[in-house]
Amino acid sequence: MMCVMSAATAPEAGPHSVPEAAGELIPMSFPGARRVAGLLFWVGFPALCVAAIVMVITTFISHVGSVPPGIKGDIVVTGRTCSNRICSVAGTFTSDDGRLVRSQLLADPRWHAGETHRVVYDGKGVSVLALPAYWDSTTILMSGFGAVLYLGIVGYFARITFKARRRRRG
Repeated sequence: MMCVMSAATAPEAGPHSVPEAAGELIPMSFPGARRVAGLLFWVGFPALCVAAIVMVITTFISHVGSVPPGIKGDIVVTGRTCSNRICSVAGTFTSDDGRLVRSQLLADPRWHAGETHRVVYDGKGVSVLALPAYWDSTTILMSGFGAVLYLGIVGYFARITFKARRRRRG
C-alpha cells in the first residue's frame, strides 16, 4: 500500500518547520530530566572518572615489577589438542623443591608436547602462569586514558561556559 500526502496534510516546509530549529524547547521525557542529565555530565561522570584514575594508578603500581603469588616450578607439556584452530595444552607441574607434582594442568596454548617451561602454580587452580609473568596493562591504561579524555572534554566545556557567563556580566 502506498501512502500519498496531499498538499493540505503535508508538513510545512521551511527552515523553522522543526520546533528545535525555531528555538522552542521540547520537554524531555520527565520533569527535571535536564537537571539530572546536567548533574550526571558535570558531577557524576567526572567523579567516576577521578575514581577510575585513582584505581588505574594504584593497580598499575601494585602490578608493575611484581611476580604473581604461587609455587614456582617447571611444567612438562604432555599433550596438545587442537580443534578449529583453538588449542588446549596440558602438562605435569613439578615444584622447584620437588614436593609438589600435579598432572593435567592447563598451560599456554602456544606450547607443544615435550617442551619444558618455567611457571607459577597457585596450588588450587587448574592452570599455570608462565614466567616471567608479564601483566598486560593495556586495558587498565585504556580506561585511564578514557577517564582523562572525558575530564578534559568536561573541563573544556566548563571553561567555555564560564567565559560566556563572564562576558554576559561584564
